[in-house]
Amino acid sequence: MKFSTQLFPETPLQRVRWPITDAAGVHFFVKREDLINPYWSGNKWYKLRGNVDAMKSQNKIGMVSFGGGYSNHLHALAYCGKALQIPTVGIVRGDYRHQLTPTLRDCEAAGMTLRFVDRKTYAQRYHPTFAAQLDPNLADYWVIPEGGANREGVLGCQVIAQSIQHQLDQHLRCFDLSSSSHKSSIPTPFQVFVPCGTATTLMGLISSLPEWANVHGVSVLKGEDTLTERVKQLLLDYGIKPHCQWSILTGYHSGGYGKFPPDLKAFMQAFEAECGFLLDPIYTVKMMRAIAAGVESGRWSKGDVVVAIHTGGLQGRRGYDLPM
Repeated sequence: MKFSTQLFPETPLQRVRWPITDAAGVHFFVKREDLINPYWSGNKWYKLRGNVDAMKSQNKIGMVSFGGGYSNHLHALAYCGKALQIPTVGIVRGDYRHQLTPTLRDCEAAGMTLRFVDRKTYAQRYHPTFAAQLDPNLADYWVIPEGGANREGVLGCQVIAQSIQHQLDQHLRCFDLSSSSHKSSIPTPFQVFVPCGTATTLMGLISSLPEWANVHGVSVLKGEDTLTERVKQLLLDYGIKPHCQWSILTGYHSGGYGKFPPDLKAFMQAFEAECGFLLDPIYTVKMMRAIAAGVESGRWSKGDVVVAIHTGGLQGRRGYDLPM
């Protein structure tokens, strides 16, 4: 399926003057996926685009997926369906029928049909026939796992990597650091940071970025690192090979998924004032904190190149009474 560049433009890789990185002499860039579209910003669209193609090729009539009351994924799916005139169904954990969240109101306004299930029922969402068992009419819908976490989602996120590589090379020419500069034939190593829930975006990055990249996934989940082994196994299952070094950072969850303590809020407010754009409280702020910790500890220093991927999700700020 051919996608309109008006609806889905390439996003900028922005050089950001952050006092923390400037003081260390680090070249800091942010891939502004939050700017792709106000309704399906960030990595959500990339996860969806491969699923749209799969839906079409399988002659399905619509798309169904899963999420909570503030799901960025369902929000993106609803507006993507509206833009492409594809019916969408969201299976939502919890009963919000009598008090829809702002996210779910948006989903309904975009034409998504919402189905509410209790937590016990929702736990069955990974069963391949779960949606059809819930509603036989959904047998003709393409099922997208929660968060867009499937092979199609990974392949879609490879586009982010390809864009970063091209745009970063253009930026680095300004610093005489590019591999295409006449001064050097040695590729410039660079660090890429991405927040991780399912690690779908991370898998897209590491399977497409060059070997001189090093990708750091910042887990927003509390507890032991289960993502590393999960990523390794899924890459095998999907038949996809990593091309560069990668790791999962586990010390920056601030108490767990969705937790937004006062110290993290203060960090976010300072970053936004210094850098001039918003972060979301669940994913990107925790990634930025991991970058700050690395710079302040001396892990990244003068001349190093660090790229952060802004995965959008700003609509989720409403759940924390944060200004948009």
